Amino acid sequence: MAVNFNNINNANLVIINWNANGLKQNRNTFAAFLNSHNVDIACISETHLMNADKITFNGYVTYRKDRLAARPSGGVAVIIKSKIKHHHTFIPVLQSLEAVAITISINNVITTRIIAYQSPSFKMFTSDFDKILCSFQKVMIIGDLNSKHT
Repeated sequence: MAVNFNNINNANLVIINWNANGLKQNRNTFAAFLNSHNVDIACISETHLMNADKITFNGYVTYRKDRLAARPSGGVAVIIKSKIKHHHTFIPVLQSLEAVAITISINNVITTRIIAYQSPSFKMFTSDFDKILCSFQKVMIIGDLNSKHT
C-alpha cells in the first residue's frame, strides 16, 4: 500500500507527550494507546530504560537517550511511525536537559522535534535552550521540563 503524503501535513499529525515513569513496565498499555489513537509521533519522558533494554512497537521507529546511571531513571524517547519521512538528528551537548531529536519532512516542509526531560533534581540552564534554538531553523521542543512558576 502506498502512502499519499499529499494529504498529510504538520497540522494534522497526531503528536502526544507522555511521562511514562517507566516505559518497559507500561509497554503493553502504551502500545494499545498508540494503535487506538493512531499516534504519528510519541514523545516520551522518564523512560527509565538502560542501554541494554530492547523495546519496539510494530510500525514505529524508536530513538532514545537513556540516562547513564546505576539504576534505571530519567531518559527520553521519540517513537515515530515508520512511514513518516524522518531521520535521527544530532543535538549539541546540553548541561541539564536529557534530549533526543528527529527531523521530519512532510510536503517538503522540514521541521525538527526535540523531546526533552529536565529532572527536578538538577538546575535548568537557559543555555541549553539557546543551543537548541540556534541549531535549528524550525524546531518544536516537547517534553517534561519540570518548570514551576514562582
